[in-house]
Amino acid sequence: MRNLVSRKAINKEVQYNNRLTQFTNTPIQTYDLYVIRDLTVGGNTYMTNLSISGNFKVGGNSSLQKLDVSGNLVVAGNTCLQKLDVSGNFLVAGNTSLQKLDVSGNVVVAGNTSLQKLDVSGNVVVQNNILSYGSILASQFLPGQIVNMRMLNRVDISQTSNINITAGNTSRVFTYTYTPKIANSFIVAEYQTIYALNGSNNDSIRANMYIINDSTNIGATFQQWINGAGGGTRSGTMFPIVGRYTNGDTSAKDIYVNSSNYTDSDTITIESSVSTWLKITEIAR
Repeated sequence: MRNLVSRKAINKEVQYNNRLTQFTNTPIQTYDLYVIRDLTVGGNTYMTNLSISGNFKVGGNSSLQKLDVSGNLVVAGNTCLQKLDVSGNFLVAGNTSLQKLDVSGNVVVAGNTSLQKLDVSGNVVVQNNILSYGSILASQFLPGQIVNMRMLNRVDISQTSNINITAGNTSRVFTYTYTPKIANSFIVAEYQTIYALNGSNNDSIRANMYIINDSTNIGATFQQWINGAGGGTRSGTMFPIVGRYTNGDTSAKDIYVNSSNYTDSDTITIESSVSTWLKITEIAR
């Protein structure tokens, strides 16, 4: 242990009477250190190529590279980490900069954090701000959190330029296949387009939104005219249409809208234009 106290330990196995190992003087720079059980550092430290089978506690600030901890990692001050693998929990009382971090437990940071290539199996709790230079990907969501959102135009949903629906007929307006991100979610679909209907008699039209098949109707609109000209109400009422589906798996699902014409001889004309949109929002439940 004399070399460790004098901060000159290189490629040493640290174990003392099968008890907790402590540095009486803080190792400012330590390279290639292997610890059998727990390691506690009272002040600031800079470490590279460190492997610890137990817990690692730092009382001050820490700069760590290529650190493998089988237990928990607790840092009382600020820390800068690169290539860190922690099998337990990771707790930082100050600010932290993280690069290539793999944590099997929870991550708790009391200050600000900057993240690059972070993989956490448990929870991430940051009491201040998160600055991420890459993507933050989540696999678990709380009820009410937005899992995914798509805003699709007429080209994305392959809606034809003009759809003419003659009297007494029902036509498919569009079909779009959506694959849920998680199994336990709500899928909210909102569709908007423009249409027109000529005529002056006792008429009615309807639109229905479905997901998967015709037995799963998630939304409907209906417009009816008493025998008369009807004026401007013969457009702009059948759409927009909205619906919600309770999802239970991650299989691909067709979302589509059918429009029905119940007039005597009039034609509904649905136009694909800049006003045509399909918004899909997946929400955790």
